[in-house]
Amino acid sequence: MNLKKMFLSLLCVGMVFSAAAQVQITTRKAKIGDFTQKILKVVLPGQPLDKAAFEQEISSGWRISPYEFCTAEDFEAFKENPDFYFMMLTKNQYKKESNPGIEFITIVKGGEGAKEGLGGMLEVCAFPLRAAEGAEGREFDYLPAIMDMIQDYIEDSMARDADAYAGFVQYASEINNMRGKKLIIANEDMSRDVNEQLKTQAVQAGVEFLEADDAADVMGKAPKGQLVSYSVYPKDAGRGSYCFKMIFGADDHRLYYFRKQAVTSDGDHGFTALEIKKFISILTK
Repeated sequence: MNLKKMFLSLLCVGMVFSAAAQVQITTRKAKIGDFTQKILKVVLPGQPLDKAAFEQEISSGWRISPYEFCTAEDFEAFKENPDFYFMMLTKNQYKKESNPGIEFITIVKGGEGAKEGLGGMLEVCAFPLRAAEGAEGREFDYLPAIMDMIQDYIEDSMARDADAYAGFVQYASEINNMRGKKLIIANEDMSRDVNEQLKTQAVQAGVEFLEADDAADVMGKAPKGQLVSYSVYPKDAGRGSYCFKMIFGADDHRLYYFRKQAVTSDGDHGFTALEIKKFISILTK
């Protein structure tokens, strides 16, 4: 190889290494690393009850960043500004659903992707709140815990990429910490494969079954050492829909269990017999 060819070969190799050195992989952790320094714009819902609940909960419980309340029109005006994050209610329609089934509390980051709509924006998190048809009532008793959980998740995601990518499902392992606590499960939160015999076994293990409104009252009163179930699913849940099953600490607002599950048939949208058996096993160890 003559000197000219050798020089060109070395130059090409140098260019390759130089280009590779300039490539930077920006992780989710890095992308949301400025969350606590930016303003969170809370897009207030149009329904008066929702609006009042969000104003109260954000004002009393939001602690990890500065915030401002805004309107949907404000969101459209500022959504391309990377200096803002936005919290809003969104409705999600899964591929096999004919209509949106679940409403989420969603946080996104402003920026250029906003030109493509919400789908083009960086999603920080989306937490299932209720069926898409609107207010049911019980969600307001869980809202303080949900807001605390969202903040815990964002802080965890800023610290560790694994948490940022895992989403809320990472908290499913917290189930092992329910030992020594009282578990309350709403009857409406159970799948139809949970029979009376299994419920009797669960009661003997220390589980209490209540109507949904009564379980929500327990959540609102925040008694120490009690865990309360919360399931979110479409009102007309059927094959192709998804449900979300959660267990919250009434006093500490920790998420002790979280699972997203496909609905395979009508009525199959809550805690299954297998899950109830798992809870019994943990509570009786």
